[in-house]
Formats: sequence, C-alpha cells, structure tokens
Amino acid sequence: MPAILAIETSTAACSVALRHISDTGEVRDWWLQSDQPRTHSAILLQLIEQLLEQAQLARTQLSAVAISTGPGSFTGLRIGLAVAQGLAVGLALPLLPIDSLEVLASTAQQQRSLPAGETLVAVTDARMQQFNFGHFTLAQAQQRPIRDAPLQLCGGDQVVEQCCAAQTLAGEISSLQCGDLHPVNCFEILPRADAMLATAQQLFTAGGWPAASKVELIYLRGSEAWQKHQPIMSPSSSSQT
Repeated sequence: MPAILAIETSTAACSVALRHISDTGEVRDWWLQSDQPRTHSAILLQLIEQLLEQAQLARTQLSAVAISTGPGSFTGLRIGLAVAQGLAVGLALPLLPIDSLEVLASTAQQQRSLPAGETLVAVTDARMQQFNFGHFTLAQAQQRPIRDAPLQLCGGDQVVEQCCAAQTLAGEISSLQCGDLHPVNCFEILPRADAMLATAQQLFTAGGWPAASKVELIYLRGSEAWQKHQPIMSPSSSSQT
C-alpha cells in the first residue's frame, strides 16, 4: 500500500513527513522538523532517514514523493527540489508538486482547526520589504484549500489592504501592521510537511503526474532570479537505499 514522503523547505524551517497506508487501510503519519536556519543542505537527508527509520520503511518502499514548490526561500526550495528529484528519478517514483502557500494554508487550518468556508490569506516573507501572497477559501478537513486568485508578490501595505475582506491572515507576518486588520484573525505560522500529506495522497491517487525531471519551482520575483532556472538534479541523493 502507498507510502508517501513529503518535503517542505520553503522557509527557515525544514520539515519532512510520511504517510503509510497499510493493507488493512490503516493510515499512519510521521513528521519531523528542524528549525535551525540555513541548515537545509546538512539536515534534510538526515531527517528523511530518521523518518524512514521511525516508520520502519526503506527508501525502496516509498510510493511517491511530494515537494513544496514555492514561492519561498530561493536556496531552501532548490535544496528541497534537488533531494526530491533525486529520490523520485533514482527510485522511479512520482513527484507530486504542491505550492508552498497552499501548504501554509493547509498548515494553518490543521493547526488552528479552522472551519471550511473560511477565507484565509497566506503570506511568506520574500525579503526586500515584499511578501509572497495567496488568497484561499478553506475546504473540508483533509481537502485542498481553494485558491481564489493567482499567487502574488506584494508590499506590506498591499498585503494589509487585500486582507481586509479575509477572515484570517497566517504566515510570516511579524513585520506587518496587523493591528490595522481587526477583526481579522492574525497569527504567525510556517508551512509544515505534514499538512501536505492529504493533498499528496489525493494527487497520487488521481494519477497523471508530471515527469519528475520536469517539475519546477514557483518564483514570483522576476525571471532573472527565479523562472529561467533549470530543473535541479541530485544524483547522490538517490544513490542510497
């Protein structure tokens, strides 16, 4: 039965999660996170190995890999995609892309028990006084949030303006003037890999996956910095079993 690995590296936190569905239909999830900044390249493969050890599974027993594809940290996203593509190509597994702001919306709903139908703005810090911005309507638990508009790159004032009609603002919001948003519910939170598992399971079941080597990252800050990159491969990351 399926064993799906999820990787989230779009912010300062680095997390991995695993869902295994037994032959009897029992669903078990595992999750690990490192909050040490700028250590993704050193810690990611270690977290994956620790997670597989906890689940008593080998890499060769994985069925698919889900990857958080941005927008977010340039370096963190590239490290995550390199490892995910290395595993997927090396083990001939589907690679399931999920955008990082959707992951953040799912994390907020999961961690705060937010109800279906609530409107949520998800933001991450894009540096240079800008924010990655996504507007979502939450679905039922274990279902994908609905993206209400294309993802955007906004200044802080624009984020505050566009949040006025939303019920919740979640993400990297410490530098925003959230006091102007009452009664919007505002809280600081980072995307987590365990919030990817339900969506990853749905994508795996649906089929029609993109070629692993063709999965690309989502960049909102201009083609010169983000969009014209080549897919990243890490042969060494798939060499161990």
